[in-house]
Amino acid sequence: MSEKSESRTNKLVTIICRSIGRSFLKNALDSISNQSHKPIEVILVNSSENRLETFLPTDLQVTVIDQAKPLSRADAANVGIDAAKGSLLLFLDDDDYISSDHITNLISKLHSEPSVRAAYSRTQRVASDGKLLDQIYCTDFDPILLMRDNYIPIHSVLFERSLIDEGCRFDPQFEIYEDWDFWLQVAQKTKFAHLPEVTAFY
Repeated sequence: MSEKSESRTNKLVTIICRSIGRSFLKNALDSISNQSHKPIEVILVNSSENRLETFLPTDLQVTVIDQAKPLSRADAANVGIDAAKGSLLLFLDDDDYISSDHITNLISKLHSEPSVRAAYSRTQRVASDGKLLDQIYCTDFDPILLMRDNYIPIHSVLFERSLIDEGCRFDPQFEIYEDWDFWLQVAQKTKFAHLPEVTAFY
């Protein structure tokens, strides 16, 4: 096994969770607890006045970063990035969740394409009552199409920390679509591998 492959398999994965104190947070954190891949750390950026300790699973390493005032989505993402220790990173907002094999499958996909530093799964929309909807984000990677359409949900992607080290950041000028701008930055440095399985839920 190459050094790069070994680092992807055995090293820490950081999941950055941006929260505004919604009750959905428990589902998001529970889906992290259920991941087949270990080890995982969670950086929970709290942009609300609510205390989030009651949502935290006891079996999960969570660092809560409380803010004196609400942060923009981009600023919250950057705060999480700055606190992350993992060699692989993933974002999971408090109203989304992932299947138990999400990270394991994405790491396997990265193994199968060693030159690629980001991989994403298919993502299914879910109603507020938990019912799965028919809409699935399932577009294969196309860097030209990405400049026109925002087709990669933020929590579907696992990516290497080296992309952060090379300057990829969330632009605070964007109040929305900050994740789209981030993926456009990443796409300038690497292709994305697409896993044709639904393991993320939006």
